[in-house]
Amino acid sequence: MCTITMGVDLAKQVFSASELDGAGRVRQRKDLKRPAFAAWLVQLPPGTVVAMEACSGAHHWARRCIEHGLVPRLMAAQSVEPIRKSQRNKNDRNDAEAIATAARQGNMRRGDSYLRTLLIQGSRSSLQRANTVAPEKATAEQIWIRGLTQRLPFGKVLMAIANKHARQLWAMLARGEDYDAEAWLRHPMVQRPASSRRHAVAA
Repeated sequence: MCTITMGVDLAKQVFSASELDGAGRVRQRKDLKRPAFAAWLVQLPPGTVVAMEACSGAHHWARRCIEHGLVPRLMAAQSVEPIRKSQRNKNDRNDAEAIATAARQGNMRRGDSYLRTLLIQGSRSSLQRANTVAPEKATAEQIWIRGLTQRLPFGKVLMAIANKHARQLWAMLARGEDYDAEAWLRHPMVQRPASSRRHAVAA
């Protein structure tokens, strides 16, 4: 098993990479433009860990790493920041070393700030729609959202909706199923809202 860990600070033009050996010591640093970085990945030994802060671009490079037998590690930026040697002297090389060091932590967790942003924006849209739709036309989820707004502050409502949407997306992807707005009502631990029971009887 390869013990080398590469930390990569992604950028628009020049990527900074820091190579750590099995003991966590920096072996070398590289600054590579995008085409040179793509060619450099091919030359890395299979099994090399390539660590990056999670973003939409990182997912692209993670797929490229997998194609070449490398092991991508994506981490939330806030998990990397405390490990940076100098908080005042922030630069690409320090960031790359901090990313590589963070990837060596056994409890580090592969987060995506862009995906979280999309989920929150989706929550805002769902909340707005739930508050404006006529009660008799509201879906089961919209009824649930309205109930949240009566007992939770705005921010917590958004987070609860985003959490539900994330779990719904995971279930659809894991099971290969299409979206079913009423699926959660079939769970034995869920009590149907009165309006949903009426709809079921009428049907």
